[in-house]
Amino acid sequence: SQRKTRSILGHHDRVYETITISKSLDSQQVPEWFVEFILYHEMLHIKHVAKMINGRRYYHTAAFRLDERRFAKFDEAQRWLEQVARQRRVPRTRAA
Repeated sequence: SQRKTRSILGHHDRVYETITISKSLDSQQVPEWFVEFILYHEMLHIKHVAKMINGRRYYHTAAFRLDERRFAKFDEAQRWLEQVARQRRVPRTRAA
């Protein structure tokens, strides 16, 4: 992205078929595997389209979460995300 974001680390745009990664992750303090995890998460939004249930969109379905856990460093990514969020109240991925 052109600018740093505090809460959205990645976004998949279905209309333009693009994935945008936050400039906030362009730092030597951010492990490369974590950026890969964010990209992987956003790519899963391509595979798992939102489900409409009772008029509400669900992006992170059980199938989505199951695939997300297949990321080789999933547990490490979750721990890193929680640690950074506690320190700076930053990163989370946004449902696209």
